Amino acid sequence: MRDSHIRSKATYHKAIKELQRLGYLRYSPSYHPRKGSQITMIIENTTNEQPDATE
Repeated sequence: MRDSHIRSKATYHKAIKELQRLGYLRYSPSYHPRKGSQITMIIENTTNEQPDATE
């Protein structure tokens, strides 16, 4: 939360839910105090180009 400059836990969770709803990330909360939640960013190829198979 410190790096995001969000001070409130409620605001943080609201932002995470909104980003998940919009399809930008996948959020798997952890309810264990010593394990972190898992966030996966979903990055889509927005160009019409196919990835170069030679690289």
